[in-house]
Amino acid sequence: MQQHTYCRHAHNHIGGVEISINLLLGTIIILITILVTIFAKQLHLNKEKGMKFLFFLLILTIISLIISYYNYSTNIFIIGSLYMYVAFAFIIMHSSKVLGNKKTFLFITIAALFSLTAEILGVKYGWIFGNYYYTGTGLLFNLVPLLLPLSWAVIVYISYTITNLFLYGFGGEKPRYNHNLLFLVGFLVLLSAIDGLIAVNLDMIMDPVAVSPLIQQWVWIDGGPYFGIPISNFIGWFAVTFFITLLFRLYESFTFKKESSTPNLNLYAYAPALYFLYFLQQSAHAITLNYIGYVLIAATCMIPFIILPILLYVVMKRMNSG
Repeated sequence: MQQHTYCRHAHNHIGGVEISINLLLGTIIILITILVTIFAKQLHLNKEKGMKFLFFLLILTIISLIISYYNYSTNIFIIGSLYMYVAFAFIIMHSSKVLGNKKTFLFITIAALFSLTAEILGVKYGWIFGNYYYTGTGLLFNLVPLLLPLSWAVIVYISYTITNLFLYGFGGEKPRYNHNLLFLVGFLVLLSAIDGLIAVNLDMIMDPVAVSPLIQQWVWIDGGPYFGIPISNFIGWFAVTFFITLLFRLYESFTFKKESSTPNLNLYAYAPALYFLYFLQQSAHAITLNYIGYVLIAATCMIPFIILPILLYVVMKRMNSG
């Protein structure tokens, strides 16, 4: 399951006009980002500066969202609720710089279509995740939130990039087709499994917060042992992330280009930073709902995937500078 931007509390205060403004602003941010990534070379634009601006904007929106949890204001919440649009715009720009425009389009297409199909099958037939339905208005096909494919793409891309930081940190390189077949398959499965675990660990707090009685962004029909959530949900999260990145990594292995001996570590460092922002936002939301236990679980699950990549980043920077 994926969180959409508006919770029940917000719906009590925000009308259709404000939601339309939010959708319009978010769409403009994404469209401008796409145009910049496509025409950056022709217009002599610096993508790294664009990334820094979007990252700053993302921090601003998340801070605004957190403030709205404690001291509600319509204007502040509208700014905060842009965070998913900004996060999606950021990964477009980031991926364009790291992978190139063609692979960026492919990654986002695979992530969006695969996750959307999985969620529709889940809502309609109870497959993959379990029996559930989304609440609220503005559902795509009257089944799933409009921003759901964007949210999946962001989380899967963060997971994929953190895993790559691990890979480079331990002196490895991405698998390629001319490796031994058994090694290639095993390596692809291992990397994609790590991607899946990183995504699942985020959902260990995101799902309980979203289905809590005061929020109820979606409802589990049959309940489950983990705060009313079935174990099949986490299996589904792992499987969806695993197969998305497996397909993309398999494609990468056949389009391999020899990478620089010193990858741009500053670019990869954004991924654990984004993961940390998710941790902060979800933890702040859980605290306002008086679910401190969720924060402890999130810290246990997520902090290792924040600290270890940063540690590898620092060590690699020192080695490269030395």
